[in-house]
Amino acid sequence: QTGELVRSGPVADIHGTEPVAYNRGGSFREFVAQVSDTVPHTAQLVTAGNPPGLSRENAIAAGQSISFQMPTTMLEVAFPHLNGGTHTTGGAFNFRSASLTARLQSNPDASKLFSSKVHGDPSTPLLRAYIGDSILFRLLSGMQNETHTFVVSGHGYRPERYDGDSRVTNTIHIGIAERYDLATTAGGYQEMAGDYLYYNGRTSKLSEGSWGIVRVHDKLQKDLKPLPGNEKPRKSAKQLCPKGA
Repeated sequence: QTGELVRSGPVADIHGTEPVAYNRGGSFREFVAQVSDTVPHTAQLVTAGNPPGLSRENAIAAGQSISFQMPTTMLEVAFPHLNGGTHTTGGAFNFRSASLTARLQSNPDASKLFSSKVHGDPSTPLLRAYIGDSILFRLLSGMQNETHTFVVSGHGYRPERYDGDSRVTNTIHIGIAERYDLATTAGGYQEMAGDYLYYNGRTSKLSEGSWGIVRVHDKLQKDLKPLPGNEKPRKSAKQLCPKGA
């Protein structure tokens, strides 16, 4: 944002001239996304599929252990169809989450669930860029208990980033002790400004709050330095499909 050197943190601008991915080189925006599970303070209660009349206290007690202490104030899942057990297992990105249930309690209009105008930005890391900027997601899964999927809306990347024959996707599966470097271009193939979601594709993890925003601008912002080689951001497309398509 300021152009000053940073020593740590999940988001940084990397200036360089080396290849970054297939047909892509130079400076880029970097986001280190560490997937987490087994986080008791983001776990949520599940009601579907459980015996009728099961109390909150008993539901919490059924999954409570010395090493997994869930709060008595834990929320229910945002998706009532979700079933399997008495609670989810808790998840986050970089140990931050933005519970969908809490947002629905604040405003029950599901069409505004991801609106920053209504709810403010989520507490998960916010990645900002200009249209045409290269973005590199450093996706990490350490010694977790589960497997996950990482999704970026409106953008595509190659799982093997230097291989031109690697199929382009916007979702990748990641398991225990795996990592990926996923390269894409801010604004996607449509070159459109706006807010895009990155999120854990598992329904329970999304409900718990494992999601965040990639905010793409088409006009220079006072608090966001342009990358070398993309000093003048491209204008945003006005529609998804060109006329006549």
